[in-house]
Amino acid sequence: MSKRTVLLLTVILLALAALPIRAQDDAPPAAAYVPADFAGFIRLDQSDPVATLQGLNIAAQTAFQLQPGRVNLTGNTLGYEDFLPFAAWFDVDAVSFAQSILPWSGDEIVVAYRRFDSALTAASEDVLLIVPTLDVLMTAGRLSTLIQAQDRLRQENYRGVTLYIGDRATLAMTSPALFIGSTSGVKAALDVQAGAAPALVEDAPYAAVQAAQPDDAFLTAYIKGDSILPAVNGLLNGTLTSAPILQAFGGALAGIQTSASFENQLLASGFDAVGASLRLDRPNVRLIASAVFHTPNAAESPAASFDGGLLEMIPRGALIVHSGTDFKGFLYETLTALPLANFARELLGGFPIQTVGTASELVAAPTADQVRAAVESFASALQSMNGLDVRADLIDQFGEDYVAAVLPRPNDPVPVLNIPFDLLVVAEAADAEKARDSAVALFQTVFGFAVGEPVELQGWTLTPLGVPDRSDPVLTVGIRDGRILLATGSAVSLALAAEDGDNQLVDQTAWTQFDDIGRPDIYVDAFAFYNTFFPSLLGGGFTVSENARTRLVTQTRYAGNGLYQIDLTVSLGGSS
Repeated sequence: MSKRTVLLLTVILLALAALPIRAQDDAPPAAAYVPADFAGFIRLDQSDPVATLQGLNIAAQTAFQLQPGRVNLTGNTLGYEDFLPFAAWFDVDAVSFAQSILPWSGDEIVVAYRRFDSALTAASEDVLLIVPTLDVLMTAGRLSTLIQAQDRLRQENYRGVTLYIGDRATLAMTSPALFIGSTSGVKAALDVQAGAAPALVEDAPYAAVQAAQPDDAFLTAYIKGDSILPAVNGLLNGTLTSAPILQAFGGALAGIQTSASFENQLLASGFDAVGASLRLDRPNVRLIASAVFHTPNAAESPAASFDGGLLEMIPRGALIVHSGTDFKGFLYETLTALPLANFARELLGGFPIQTVGTASELVAAPTADQVRAAVESFASALQSMNGLDVRADLIDQFGEDYVAAVLPRPNDPVPVLNIPFDLLVVAEAADAEKARDSAVALFQTVFGFAVGEPVELQGWTLTPLGVPDRSDPVLTVGIRDGRILLATGSAVSLALAAEDGDNQLVDQTAWTQFDDIGRPDIYVDAFAFYNTFFPSLLGGGFTVSENARTRLVTQTRYAGNGLYQIDLTVSLGGSS
C-alpha cells in the first residue's frame, strides 16, 4: 500500500468524515479553500501535533487489528510522512514534513481529494495540501531549500501569487495558507481564495453535518454524496471489482424490502453528505469514530425500545453479538445476501475471505435484477416443494426485537454443518408457533434434517433437528412466551444456562465497559473473531487475556434533521 493512501484508508476504515471548524484568529479555516468539485477533505487538528500524531498511530494500530491482512505496519511509530503524500511530491533527501512544514504551520492541516476510486486510491495529482501559516516569512525561509531542490523548477504568476512548479508538485504561498498539489489543484484553490469559485463547505448539507460534530476530535473529514458509496466499498474491500457487487446488493434489497432504513438508503445512494469525527477517550482507553450521514428525504423516526431480556441469553464467550429492533428487516437483508455468498471476497476483501465465486475470472458479477431473481426463485422453489411462503408464513410471523450471536467452538466444528462456531438467535414472534413450524419446515427442506420429539426445558418447548445417525441435534428451534430461539449445536444449552444467570455476557467487563454508551447494535471480540475464522493471521500458539483484548461496539440511530449517526467505539485493551 502506498503511503499516500494510508491516511485516506485509515479515515474511511474507521468510519470517518466531517469537519468541526475552528478558525485561527480571524483567518478563514483551511477547508474554506477546498474547491466545490472535490470529493472531500480530511482535517488534522494541530493545536497539539504530538497528541494528533499519537492519535493517528493508535488509529493505524486499530485498523491493523481489525483488518490484519490488509493494513501493513512495521511496528515502528509512524510519522506525518506516513500519512501525508509529502515524499510523493518532493524528492529531497534529508528534508521531512516535520522539519519543513510543522514549525510554521497553524493549528490545522487539510488534505483535500479531488477524487478517489472504489479501491480508496487517490493519485498524487488529485491530492491538495492546505496548511495555514503562522508567519509567511518563516514559511518562505523554511521552504526555500525545498523549492530550489526541485527538478525542472519554473515559476508562474496566477492571481498575483507565484506558483513554484516542480516535476512532481506545485507550491503556492499566500498570507493565510500554503497550497501544495498539482498545478490545476493549486489554481482551483486560489480561485476559491479569490472568491472566483465556490468552496466545498458551501454545499447545503455541510452545515447540518458540521453542527452534529464534537469539538474534541484530532482528525475529521467531509465527503460529499457521490463519493460515499465508493468510500464504503473501500472500507469493506479495497478493490475496484467489488463496487458493482455492492451496488447490485443495494438495488436488489431496495426491490425486495422498501423500508427507508439506514442500510437501504446507504446502498441506494440516498445520502448527500457524510461527516464524522475521530477522537480518543483517554480516561476509558478508547478510540471513538462517529459518522454522520445526511439525507434530504428522512422521515422522523422515534427511537424504538428494546427488550433487554433477550441479551441475557447470550453466553459470555460470544465473539459477535448483533441486536436490533427490526428483525424482519434483518431477515430480508440476510435473504438478499444469500445469492452473493460466492462473492464474499469481493464484498469483504478487507478481511481474508476466499470463496468459490472469486476463484475464477469466468464468474461474472451479478446485477441487481439477477440477485432479486435468485431470491424470488429460491422462495418459489420452497413454496412448490412444501407450500412454505417465506414472506407470509415465516418472516411476517416474527416481531421486532432480536439478538443474534456467534459462539466460538475451535477444533470442534458443528456436526454436519462443519462450521467452527455456533449460531444463536433469540427473537420476538407475533405468532411463535407458526414461526416455529415454518422454520422447522424450512430447515427440513433445505438441509434434509429429521425432526425429533419436542422437549420442555425452563419453560421452553425445544424441537431438535438433526440426522438419523446422530443423537445430538444439529439445530434446535424453541418457543416460549412470544419468543423463538434458533440455535446450532451446543448453543441452546449455553443460552439456557445464561438465561438462568450462569456466565451471561452482559455481566462481564467485556460488555459492561460499554454501559455508559447504551446497548450496542454490534459487539465484536477481535481476538476471538480472528482466532475462530482466520487463525493463520494470528500465527497460532498463543492467546490474549480477557482484559487485554480489543473489542468494538457500534451503534446506529436517527439523530433528527435528516441525520443518521453511527458511533464506533473501540476499547484498546491494555493500551494507554
